[in-house]
Amino acid sequence: MPRMQTAEGVALVNIYGKRTSALRIWLDPTKMAASNVTVNDIRNMILDQNVEVPSGQIRSVDRFYNVVTNQTLTSVEQFNDLIIRHDQNQIVRLRNVGEAVIAPADMDSAFRVQGSPAVALGIVPQSTANPLDVAHHVLAVFNEVTKTLPAGMHASIVYNETNFIHDSVKSVYEAILEAILFVLIVIYLFLGNWRATLIPVITIPVCLISTFALLYLFGFSINTITLMAFVLAIGLVVDDAIVMLENIARHIENGMHPFAAARKGSREIIFPIIAMTLTLAAVYAPIAFTSGILGSIFSEFALTLAGAVLISGLVALTLSPMMCSRVLTASRAASPYQEWANKQFSLLQNRYLFILSWIFKNRSKVLWCLLMIGLLGYGLYRLIPSELAPVEDRDEVNVYISAPHDASFQFTDFYAQKLEKIYSTIPEIETYLSDTGYGSPSSGFQILDLKPKNQRHRSAQDIADILNAQFKDIAAVHVMAYVPPSPLTWFGGGGGDSVEMAVMSVGDYKPLNAAMQNLIATIKKYPQFTHVDNELKWDREQFEVNIDREKVAELKIPMQSITNTISTLLAGRNAGKFSFGGKQYDIMLQINLASLVDPSIISRLYVRSDTNNMISMADFASIHETTSPGSLSHYERLRSDNVVANLAPGYTIANAVDLLEKISQQVLPDNMKIAFQGEAKNYLESNNKMAVTFFLALLFIYLVLVGQFESFIDPLTILLTVPFAMIGALLTLKLVGCTLNIYSNIGLVTLIGLIAKHGILMTEFANKACLEGKSAQEAITEAALLRLRPILMTTASMILGALPLALAFGPGAETRHQVGWVIVGGLFIGTFFSLIVVPVAYTYLAKLKTLRFLNMTQLSETIDT
Repeated sequence: MPRMQTAEGVALVNIYGKRTSALRIWLDPTKMAASNVTVNDIRNMILDQNVEVPSGQIRSVDRFYNVVTNQTLTSVEQFNDLIIRHDQNQIVRLRNVGEAVIAPADMDSAFRVQGSPAVALGIVPQSTANPLDVAHHVLAVFNEVTKTLPAGMHASIVYNETNFIHDSVKSVYEAILEAILFVLIVIYLFLGNWRATLIPVITIPVCLISTFALLYLFGFSINTITLMAFVLAIGLVVDDAIVMLENIARHIENGMHPFAAARKGSREIIFPIIAMTLTLAAVYAPIAFTSGILGSIFSEFALTLAGAVLISGLVALTLSPMMCSRVLTASRAASPYQEWANKQFSLLQNRYLFILSWIFKNRSKVLWCLLMIGLLGYGLYRLIPSELAPVEDRDEVNVYISAPHDASFQFTDFYAQKLEKIYSTIPEIETYLSDTGYGSPSSGFQILDLKPKNQRHRSAQDIADILNAQFKDIAAVHVMAYVPPSPLTWFGGGGGDSVEMAVMSVGDYKPLNAAMQNLIATIKKYPQFTHVDNELKWDREQFEVNIDREKVAELKIPMQSITNTISTLLAGRNAGKFSFGGKQYDIMLQINLASLVDPSIISRLYVRSDTNNMISMADFASIHETTSPGSLSHYERLRSDNVVANLAPGYTIANAVDLLEKISQQVLPDNMKIAFQGEAKNYLESNNKMAVTFFLALLFIYLVLVGQFESFIDPLTILLTVPFAMIGALLTLKLVGCTLNIYSNIGLVTLIGLIAKHGILMTEFANKACLEGKSAQEAITEAALLRLRPILMTTASMILGALPLALAFGPGAETRHQVGWVIVGGLFIGTFFSLIVVPVAYTYLAKLKTLRFLNMTQLSETIDT
């Protein structure tokens, strides 16, 4: 253990299953009474005989010596031979009234690995240390220590949580490479020119390396959250470069020299690129400055993506035009693939033009259809289950054992060993740890370490469900197997498959207990909950000792002698230290285990009065069996009780919260109120903050666009596509079986900025056409056809850039799926609607901008004059 504590980055080393020895003196109350010996006699004798006292110094002319009177006892036999009483020609030794033995100090706990007794060291890293580095240092120390172990002792790593972190980070790195490859393929398929493809691809390493510099500046670390932002950034950072490249390439195809095309094309596209960059960066401002879990976890995600987007905009305005002027050439002969691709795109433009013509002729019908789709989208939102965070398959299943409150350690451990036999029959379980006496003798905790996900056919949740089905046959104890919740839930406690709720009252505990019994009975009727329990229970059986004070005073018995006798014999009491083998151990006085079984033992204990008479406690003490609550809780300074309800498969925390609120309103009296705790509390807080974040994101984007377009109308035209992108994302989540959670909500916020890019491209070019004298319908039609290829290119690059997240497999894949599918589905369906919604909205709202266009035209004419 000391070697582990000194390893770099280690903050704490916890020991599980340790057996600290003690010198236990087991006393026999019957023999003590027969020998006229009390507990105080024995304890005082041990303290008197087992002592080492500094006794001064012996001084000579040249030096002096310390003198120590050493009366310490150094062996168990010496303790057993202690003379407790020597009078009336009778010698009473400790062995005559009890027995001194070396035994464990704590006899109500056990730790096993694979069913065998073991001692485990739990390494806790420092808060600022990298867990992977700490694991590396600890493993190096471990390999050295194992070489020095004595014969017959074996050591191994049975649980290493950093394996999940390492594999999760590795899978994200793989996703980054896949995203780069997908984006490269998309750009080439649209342009058919390797020289042109090189220009936006160069943007990727430039932006990523620059963003790493920002991470260092902000003090962020490389973790799964920031790396997930990098995966999305790959699809985002090439967007601006693609728009710039496409516009310059279009002028080159029309016969301009590359340098002239670069100058003209870059000037035309400066405004849209600035608007798109600032819009997407503005989306993340509310997240970066939000408090709570949302801000703590995703501020790094938001600032990483915002930094990458801003850098990509700068690169698109500087590096990309320069490379276009140098790399692109005015090729006279197109390749066969380019001819085929151009032909297909021309056909697509013609079909799109036909669709736009039909839409403009039937605008009112299209508008009503869009409104109906919006209403259906709200219904779809209500159908998708909500939760704080998805459960991750971390190659682990935890099992919690809860016996009755008054159950002994032996009772609990019997069933713990019974469970261990079940684990050996499940092939997916690689190792299992068991800690009985976890927190109290009536509870236990077990960790089942599973084989890696790619080496088993059943998920961790499937294995937990199988175990819970087998646990139903065990009626004496409550056993629950569950997949460890997402680390997000650790902020407020709780588990991913349970809901914790506090019920508070201004009254006494008795009425609270009655109301709780009614509440628990009602909750148990609902199939959404598999197990419901509360803390406040009057089921703790205990024996109450009542002392007759008048008799005690009459018999002249010190009250302290009575309490010391009872507490020492029943609970155990320290009587000094015992030195053995260079170490010191506690000396524990306690009644022998055989006598502890009998509840009436208290009446057979004796104490000595001030008149030196041995008096039985039966003469002045009475014993009554009563019940009492195990604990009395307070919450927000009110008397409270906690309800813990385990969720049935298929139900989320959102379902549970709504249902528990409804039941509580119906069952609880008016003087009681509820408050959710743990994960449920975090879920409610994140939901409320997420709604504010959505509103602020839309507000920030609107204000940015108002400043860019110098119009209050154009931003409305652009943002009308957002609801339909959201509908696409929600539909995708429903189809793939995902939920609305903190990860998918972050994806939805990101989607706001992504889908707004399409409207910016079309609206900006349409405004220029309107200023040239064209009608709103002609202007938006020309803009839509002109910007169709960059819109499709950027959409394809963003979708394929997010596809590795959506199709991720491996550690942490569950959380990446939420963000990936939101981006993929939202962009795919949202782009389709943006090509319809923006033209329709532009023509409807154009009348509101007529005066502005007229004024600008008049201003231009005035300036010319």
